[in-house]
Amino acid sequence: PMRYYLAFIMAIWLACNIASDETPPVAASATSGSELYIRYCSACHGTDGPARINGATNLRQSSLDSVRLLKIVREGRNKMPSFKTQLSIEETSEIVSYILMPSKKE
Repeated sequence: PMRYYLAFIMAIWLACNIASDETPPVAASATSGSELYIRYCSACHGTDGPARINGATNLRQSSLDSVRLLKIVREGRNKMPSFKTQLSIEETSEIVSYILMPSKKE
């Protein structure tokens, strides 16, 4: 259910952005959300979300929904850089799904 919702939101977001001059995303890799999170997010957020290095949000306490998280990862916010040139939409979605896993909020 959550994956279908996220896929639907991504499809709408992608449709809106293809009309812009942004390059369409590349095909998703086989890398899982947890592996992508460790690679791109753990330096500031820690391996499970609460590190808060460089002012990073504590992801265990965050109330951000999947749409807002997707936008932040793609566009950046405050000191967090944009990852839209490093991550495809599918990879970004995998990271967001991983962040929103119930076990991450405990």
